[in-house]
Amino acid sequence: MPLSTCAVLIDTQQSGTYIVSPGASGSAISPTVFETTDGGASWHSLAPPAGYIAVPDGKATTLVAGHLITELTPTSGSDYWLGELTPTGTWRHVDTTLPFHILSNSSPAVTQLPASFSVDPEDPAHIYAAMPTGPQGVSLFVTRDAGTSWKQLYHWPTSTLVTVWTAPGNRVYVQDLTDNGVADQFFYSADGGTTWTGAGLHEQGADQIFIGPDGRVITLSHNEIFSLASATGVFTRLAAAPTFSQIPMCAMSSGAQAVLVCGDLLNTYAMPLPATP
Repeated sequence: MPLSTCAVLIDTQQSGTYIVSPGASGSAISPTVFETTDGGASWHSLAPPAGYIAVPDGKATTLVAGHLITELTPTSGSDYWLGELTPTGTWRHVDTTLPFHILSNSSPAVTQLPASFSVDPEDPAHIYAAMPTGPQGVSLFVTRDAGTSWKQLYHWPTSTLVTVWTAPGNRVYVQDLTDNGVADQFFYSADGGTTWTGAGLHEQGADQIFIGPDGRVITLSHNEIFSLASATGVFTRLAAAPTFSQIPMCAMSSGAQAVLVCGDLLNTYAMPLPATP
Protein backbone atom coordinates (compact mmCIF):
# COMPACT_ATOMS: atom_id res chain seq x y z
CA MET A 1 0.00 0.00 0.00
CA PRO A 2 1.52 3.38 -0.91
CA LEU A 3 2.20 5.74 1.97
CA SER A 4 0.45 9.10 1.95
CA THR A 5 3.25 10.60 4.04
CA CYS A 6 6.92 9.76 3.61
CA ALA A 7 9.78 12.25 3.87
CA VAL A 8 12.92 11.30 1.94
CA LEU A 9 16.20 13.03 2.81
CA ILE A 10 19.42 12.81 0.77
CA ASP A 11 22.71 13.69 2.43
CA THR A 12 24.31 16.53 0.47
CA GLN A 13 27.86 15.54 1.45
CA GLN A 14 27.86 11.75 1.97
CA SER A 15 27.08 9.61 -1.05
CA GLY A 16 24.78 6.70 -0.23
CA THR A 17 23.36 8.24 2.97
CA TYR A 18 19.56 8.61 2.99
CA ILE A 19 16.84 8.97 5.61
CA VAL A 20 13.20 8.03 5.12
CA SER A 21 10.39 8.80 7.51
CA PRO A 22 7.09 7.08 6.70
CA GLY A 23 3.98 7.71 8.73
CA ALA A 24 2.56 10.70 10.56
CA SER A 25 1.10 11.53 13.95
CA GLY A 26 -2.57 10.59 14.08
CA SER A 27 -2.35 8.32 11.03
CA ALA A 28 -2.57 4.55 10.84
CA ILE A 29 1.24 4.45 10.47
CA SER A 30 3.14 5.87 13.44
CA PRO A 31 6.07 8.17 12.60
CA THR A 32 9.30 6.23 12.21
CA VAL A 33 12.76 7.22 10.94
CA PHE A 34 15.20 4.93 9.12
CA GLU A 35 18.70 5.61 7.79
CA THR A 36 20.99 3.91 5.31
CA THR A 37 24.66 4.80 4.80
CA ASP A 38 25.36 2.23 2.11
CA GLY A 39 22.91 3.24 -0.60
CA GLY A 40 20.04 1.12 0.74
CA ALA A 41 21.83 -2.22 1.19
CA SER A 42 21.05 -2.03 4.91
CA TRP A 43 18.86 0.16 7.10
CA HIS A 44 18.67 0.99 10.79
CA SER A 45 16.12 2.93 12.82
CA LEU A 46 16.91 6.29 14.41
CA ALA A 47 15.39 6.61 17.87
CA PRO A 48 14.36 10.12 18.98
CA PRO A 49 14.96 11.32 22.55
CA ALA A 50 12.64 9.74 25.13
CA GLY A 51 9.23 11.39 25.11
CA TYR A 52 9.60 12.87 21.60
CA ILE A 53 8.73 12.09 18.01
CA ALA A 54 11.16 13.06 15.26
CA VAL A 55 9.49 14.73 12.26
CA PRO A 56 12.09 15.08 9.46
CA ASP A 57 11.39 17.67 6.76
CA GLY A 58 12.05 16.43 3.24
CA LYS A 59 11.14 19.72 1.54
CA ALA A 60 14.29 21.61 2.62
CA THR A 61 17.95 20.72 3.16
CA THR A 62 18.09 19.01 6.56
CA LEU A 63 20.67 16.20 6.18
CA VAL A 64 24.29 17.34 5.73
CA ALA A 65 27.49 15.34 6.36
CA GLY A 66 25.65 12.85 8.56
CA HIS A 67 23.99 15.58 10.68
CA LEU A 68 20.17 15.48 10.77
CA ILE A 69 18.35 18.68 11.77
CA THR A 70 14.73 17.91 12.58
CA GLU A 71 11.65 18.96 14.48
CA LEU A 72 11.12 17.09 17.76
CA THR A 73 7.51 16.99 18.91
CA PRO A 74 6.71 16.01 22.51
CA THR A 75 4.35 13.08 23.04
CA SER A 76 2.80 15.21 25.79
CA GLY A 77 3.23 18.78 26.95
CA SER A 78 4.42 21.75 24.93
CA ASP A 79 8.22 21.61 24.96
CA TYR A 80 8.87 21.60 21.20
CA TRP A 81 12.45 21.90 19.98
CA LEU A 82 14.65 21.80 16.95
CA GLY A 83 17.15 19.00 17.38
CA GLU A 84 20.34 17.80 15.76
CA LEU A 85 21.25 14.13 15.55
CA THR A 86 25.02 14.00 15.18
CA PRO A 87 26.91 11.29 13.27
CA THR A 88 27.83 9.72 16.65
CA GLY A 89 24.13 9.21 17.47
CA THR A 90 23.84 12.02 20.04
CA TRP A 91 20.86 14.37 20.13
CA ARG A 92 21.35 18.05 20.98
CA HIS A 93 19.32 21.29 20.98
CA VAL A 94 20.08 23.82 18.25
CA ASP A 95 17.40 26.40 19.06
CA THR A 96 17.65 27.20 22.78
CA THR A 97 19.22 30.60 21.98
CA LEU A 98 16.97 31.28 18.97
CA PRO A 99 14.94 34.49 19.59
CA PHE A 100 11.22 33.94 20.26
CA HIS A 101 11.83 30.22 20.92
CA ILE A 102 10.37 30.51 24.44
CA LEU A 103 6.93 32.11 24.34
CA SER A 104 6.13 31.99 28.04
CA ASN A 105 7.82 31.99 31.45
CA SER A 106 5.16 29.63 32.79
CA SER A 107 6.14 26.26 34.19
CA PRO A 108 6.63 24.28 32.08
CA ALA A 109 7.71 26.84 29.49
CA VAL A 110 5.72 27.00 26.26
CA THR A 111 8.08 26.83 23.29
CA GLN A 112 7.60 27.12 19.56
CA LEU A 113 9.42 25.70 16.58
CA PRO A 114 10.68 27.69 13.61
CA ALA A 115 8.00 28.17 10.97
CA SER A 116 10.58 26.86 8.50
CA PHE A 117 14.27 26.00 8.51
CA SER A 118 16.98 24.85 6.12
CA VAL A 119 20.65 23.90 6.41
CA ASP A 120 23.56 25.05 4.24
CA PRO A 121 24.24 22.02 1.99
CA GLU A 122 27.96 22.52 2.56
CA ASP A 123 28.02 23.12 6.33
CA PRO A 124 25.72 21.45 8.91
CA ALA A 125 26.51 24.17 11.48
CA HIS A 126 25.10 26.87 9.15
CA ILE A 127 21.31 26.92 9.63
CA TYR A 128 18.57 29.36 8.63
CA ALA A 129 15.37 29.50 10.68
CA ALA A 130 12.22 31.62 10.26
CA MET A 131 10.52 32.45 13.57
CA PRO A 132 7.13 34.06 14.19
CA THR A 133 7.69 37.18 16.29
CA GLY A 134 4.10 37.46 17.54
CA PRO A 135 0.56 37.25 16.14
CA GLN A 136 1.98 38.98 13.05
CA GLY A 137 5.55 39.24 11.81
CA VAL A 138 8.23 36.70 10.88
CA SER A 139 12.00 37.08 11.12
CA LEU A 140 14.72 35.06 9.42
CA PHE A 141 17.67 34.15 11.64
CA VAL A 142 20.97 32.42 10.85
CA THR A 143 23.50 30.52 12.93
CA ARG A 144 26.97 29.54 11.75
CA ASP A 145 27.90 27.74 14.97
CA ALA A 146 25.16 25.07 15.19
CA GLY A 147 22.85 27.19 17.32
CA THR A 148 25.26 28.69 19.86
CA SER A 149 24.36 32.15 18.56
CA TRP A 150 21.84 33.54 16.06
CA LYS A 151 21.71 36.71 13.96
CA GLN A 152 18.62 38.27 12.38
CA LEU A 153 18.87 38.64 8.60
CA TYR A 154 15.45 39.85 7.46
CA HIS A 155 12.03 40.72 8.89
CA TRP A 156 8.57 40.55 7.32
CA PRO A 157 6.44 42.68 9.69
CA THR A 158 3.06 41.81 8.17
CA SER A 159 3.61 38.12 7.37
CA THR A 160 2.56 35.12 9.45
CA LEU A 161 4.21 32.28 7.51
CA VAL A 162 7.29 31.91 5.29
CA THR A 163 9.18 28.92 3.85
CA VAL A 164 12.99 28.74 3.63
CA TRP A 165 15.32 26.82 1.27
CA THR A 166 19.08 26.78 0.76
CA ALA A 167 21.50 25.93 -2.05
CA PRO A 168 25.30 25.69 -2.33
CA GLY A 169 27.34 28.88 -2.50
CA ASN A 170 25.62 30.68 0.42
CA ARG A 171 22.33 30.95 -1.47
CA VAL A 172 19.08 31.20 0.49
CA TYR A 173 15.47 31.53 -0.70
CA VAL A 174 12.24 32.52 1.07
CA GLN A 175 8.60 32.35 0.00
CA ASP A 176 6.30 34.74 1.87
CA LEU A 177 3.03 32.82 1.94
CA THR A 178 0.55 35.06 3.73
CA ASP A 179 1.69 38.67 3.39
CA ASN A 180 -0.58 41.37 1.99
CA GLY A 181 1.80 44.15 3.01
CA VAL A 182 4.50 43.63 0.35
CA ALA A 183 4.57 43.54 -3.44
CA ASP A 184 6.97 40.58 -3.61
CA GLN A 185 6.28 37.07 -2.36
CA PHE A 186 9.63 35.44 -3.21
CA PHE A 187 13.02 36.56 -1.94
CA TYR A 188 16.50 35.24 -2.69
CA SER A 189 20.05 36.04 -1.61
CA ALA A 190 23.33 34.98 -3.18
CA ASP A 191 25.49 36.06 -0.23
CA GLY A 192 24.07 34.27 2.78
CA GLY A 193 21.38 36.83 3.49
CA THR A 194 23.44 40.04 3.44
CA THR A 195 21.56 41.38 0.42
CA TRP A 196 18.18 40.32 -0.98
CA THR A 197 16.25 40.49 -4.25
CA GLY A 198 12.47 40.22 -4.36
CA ALA A 199 10.26 38.75 -7.07
CA GLY A 200 6.53 38.50 -7.54
CA LEU A 201 4.70 35.19 -7.84
CA HIS A 202 1.57 34.32 -9.78
CA GLU A 203 -0.78 34.00 -6.82
CA GLN A 204 -0.02 34.64 -3.18
CA GLY A 205 0.51 31.44 -1.23
CA ALA A 206 -0.56 29.27 -4.16
CA ASP A 207 2.67 28.83 -6.12
CA GLN A 208 4.57 25.64 -5.36
CA ILE A 209 8.30 26.38 -5.16
CA PHE A 210 11.04 23.80 -5.76
CA ILE A 211 14.77 24.49 -5.41
CA GLY A 212 17.29 22.32 -7.26
CA PRO A 213 20.67 21.18 -5.92
CA ASP A 214 22.37 23.85 -8.04
CA GLY A 215 20.02 26.64 -6.89
CA ARG A 216 17.65 26.52 -9.87
CA VAL A 217 14.16 27.77 -8.89
CA ILE A 218 11.06 26.14 -10.41
CA THR A 219 7.50 27.13 -9.59
CA LEU A 220 4.26 25.33 -10.42
CA SER A 221 1.18 27.53 -10.76
CA HIS A 222 -2.18 26.97 -12.44
CA ASN A 223 -0.93 23.92 -14.38
CA GLU A 224 2.07 25.83 -15.74
CA ILE A 225 5.78 25.34 -14.96
CA PHE A 226 8.01 28.43 -14.60
CA SER A 227 11.73 28.99 -14.00
CA LEU A 228 13.27 31.98 -12.23
CA ALA A 229 15.84 34.09 -14.06
CA SER A 230 17.95 35.22 -11.10
CA ALA A 231 19.48 38.12 -13.01
CA THR A 232 16.09 39.74 -13.68
CA GLY A 233 13.86 38.33 -10.92
CA VAL A 234 11.32 37.25 -13.54
CA PHE A 235 9.69 33.83 -13.75
CA THR A 236 9.62 32.52 -17.34
CA ARG A 237 7.18 29.87 -18.52
CA LEU A 238 8.83 26.56 -19.41
CA ALA A 239 5.91 24.29 -20.24
CA ALA A 240 2.40 23.20 -19.41
CA ALA A 241 2.29 20.94 -16.37
CA PRO A 242 0.73 17.47 -16.45
CA THR A 243 -2.79 17.05 -15.11
CA PHE A 244 -2.16 15.90 -11.55
CA SER A 245 -4.82 14.05 -9.58
CA GLN A 246 -3.55 15.65 -6.34
CA ILE A 247 -1.04 18.28 -5.27
CA PRO A 248 2.28 16.96 -6.61
CA MET A 249 5.77 16.88 -5.20
CA CYS A 250 8.67 17.73 -7.52
CA ALA A 251 12.44 17.37 -7.47
CA MET A 252 15.15 18.07 -10.01
CA SER A 253 18.70 17.11 -10.82
CA SER A 254 21.46 19.51 -11.88
CA GLY A 255 24.02 19.80 -14.64
CA ALA A 256 23.79 19.77 -18.42
CA GLN A 257 21.23 16.94 -18.41
CA ALA A 258 19.02 18.29 -15.60
CA VAL A 259 15.57 16.73 -15.30
CA LEU A 260 12.46 17.81 -13.40
CA VAL A 261 10.45 14.95 -11.90
CA CYS A 262 6.96 15.49 -10.45
CA GLY A 263 4.52 12.99 -9.07
CA ASP A 264 1.29 12.52 -7.18
CA LEU A 265 -0.01 9.33 -5.57
CA LEU A 266 -0.91 7.84 -8.95
CA ASN A 267 1.64 8.93 -11.56
CA THR A 268 5.17 10.26 -11.99
CA TYR A 269 6.22 12.59 -14.81
CA ALA A 270 9.61 13.85 -15.99
CA MET A 271 10.81 16.55 -18.35
CA PRO A 272 14.31 17.79 -19.36
CA LEU A 273 15.24 21.27 -18.15
CA PRO A 274 17.01 23.86 -20.31
CA ALA A 275 20.61 24.70 -19.51
CA THR A 276 21.04 27.44 -16.95
CA PRO A 277 22.60 30.69 -18.19
